[in-house]
Amino acid sequence: MEQLITILKTILPVLALLTVGTLCKRWSILTQPGVDGIKSLVIKVMLPIVQFRAFSRIAVGANTLLIAVGVFIVCILGLLAGTLVGKVFRKADPSERFLYTSYEVGMIGYALYIVLFGADKISNFATVALGQEIFVFLILLPVMQVSEGKKPTVRETLLTIVKTPILVAILAGLLFSVTGLSALLDRSAAGPVIDGVLEFASTPTAALMLIVIGFGLDFGELDLRYILRTVLGRASYMALACFALVSLLRIFLPMEPEFFWAFVIFFLLPPSYIIPFFVKPDSVVRKISTYLSIYTVLTIAAFFGIVVLKTIS
Repeated sequence: MEQLITILKTILPVLALLTVGTLCKRWSILTQPGVDGIKSLVIKVMLPIVQFRAFSRIAVGANTLLIAVGVFIVCILGLLAGTLVGKVFRKADPSERFLYTSYEVGMIGYALYIVLFGADKISNFATVALGQEIFVFLILLPVMQVSEGKKPTVRETLLTIVKTPILVAILAGLLFSVTGLSALLDRSAAGPVIDGVLEFASTPTAALMLIVIGFGLDFGELDLRYILRTVLGRASYMALACFALVSLLRIFLPMEPEFFWAFVIFFLLPPSYIIPFFVKPDSVVRKISTYLSIYTVLTIAAFFGIVVLKTIS
């Protein structure tokens, strides 16, 4: 009975908030501009606070670099795997290759990990996500821009990085960790106060993310053949990548349960939600949007399975 209560305490809040988001859309409680405003608040203010707090607590060393490099390589191989699949299936759209790489850590990953382990353990997930953050800004964004017909310069790429609050927060957090400023601040009288403010400001983040996700679920453009090919293709690659990377990393570093589940949640995530913004024509955009909605639902369903396994074990 206690295990059932523990499972329900984790699962029901996620289901409830997703339902709230869906009902807000159906009953016109929220409009698209309103949700865009909430999303902007989360991405530009609240999520950067969560990530700064998480990355400032990371012990940057050989283990962190090893994980970041491993995840970065998985992202590169995913892009190559997507390109290969596009050659095997001749009718596949060129944009399908982007669905085999990147992870929506911002809007989903952090929310699910916080629900399961709490904000105090979020540095574990941040460590796993570091390699993909680097990949998205240095590789994926420029490649998608080139595929759209643009040729971004190094200066434009750097400006994009500087103007992105999430990446600035990550870099600032890493700087605080590497220089020892984070430890120094924790030992000072102001440390607990500042940490309390950051914790209070970041508390609603997971709830707002899940409401936005529920609002954005869209199953309008359902091409069954396309969905089966892309969902099964990505899921198969991610399962193999997760098993291979975790098995390899276990040889070199300890793998605590909170860390292990961070990898599992990470590899269950759908690709980045920014992909539709770099795709044409509109028919393909609608297909990808439907794909992202379906993969998001599958991710959350798999997350419920993780909750059960974690509770039972």
